[in-house]
Amino acid sequence: MVKYLTVACLFLFGMALSFAYMYDKERIDNNRLGKNQTALLEDVKFYRLKDSASVAEIKVLKLTKSEFKDHFVGANKMIKDVGIRPKDVIGLNTTVVETDVKIDVPLIAKDSMKCFEYSDKYTLISGCITPSNRFVGMFHSADSIFGIPHIEKHKFLFIRWGIKSYKMTVVSKNPNSTIIFTESVAVVD
Repeated sequence: MVKYLTVACLFLFGMALSFAYMYDKERIDNNRLGKNQTALLEDVKFYRLKDSASVAEIKVLKLTKSEFKDHFVGANKMIKDVGIRPKDVIGLNTTVVETDVKIDVPLIAKDSMKCFEYSDKYTLISGCITPSNRFVGMFHSADSIFGIPHIEKHKFLFIRWGIKSYKMTVVSKNPNSTIIFTESVAVVD
């Protein structure tokens, strides 16, 4: 009889441990989904630094590998085309930058053509207007874009603890450029 009670107690203890493990796993997943909902509902914060660098800040969306595979089909195709195994991907960042340059330069006469050239630290534009009133020219723009992943901790007065959310801050150093869209996805197991 004692033998049966011992086996029954061990069985119940094992069941309790497995239920505790499953509960903890579900709690973690629900926490992740709640943070994802916050990340999806929150807008991107756009601002400029003192040196005119464009900055965008967004909360990171955390997806499982299967969710990433289902919802980012185009990105998965690009990842495979590049030669990266999809199971090795840990995240995806997408940033769209728009460059606008206002130009006011004099035209210079060269061999019956009117030409101009404009350049600054980030942009080079040159071209000529031919006698047949066609513009022939070149535009070159260089930009440095930095993606800075970081965490936001819970705060109470001066105490910081735990992780409230994961964030991605993207900085474009070209003062003529503006970040118009950014997205950050982290892939978790």
